[in-house]
Amino acid sequence: MEPLEKPQTQLPISHSTSEQSSAGANGKPNKEPKDTQDSSIKDLSFKEASTELEGIVRSLEAGDMELEQSLIAYRHGVELVKNLSMRLEKAEQEVSTLTAEIFPPEAKE
Repeated sequence: MEPLEKPQTQLPISHSTSEQSSAGANGKPNKEPKDTQDSSIKDLSFKEASTELEGIVRSLEAGDMELEQSLIAYRHGVELVKNLSMRLEKAEQEVSTLTAEIFPPEAKE
């Protein structure tokens, strides 16, 4: 049986979670807003984001990446976790609201 090869994963990751600067045509820094990376995460479905996070975890656990790439992947994973947690919290709130509409809490006497 042949050993399985680990797929090389290209992660669409920013190098910083804060504003990024790079020199523009006029030599002045272009500031890219922090939300640039966040918007690409927001475009992912919950399943896609969780699958991407699982891939990052597997890659980090394998220890095959250079330190810099590991840090970039870790930062991206943190942003995914934040986004997924926010989505779960919103879903829990919606379920609570809907449940309260169906089964209103009993009035205390």
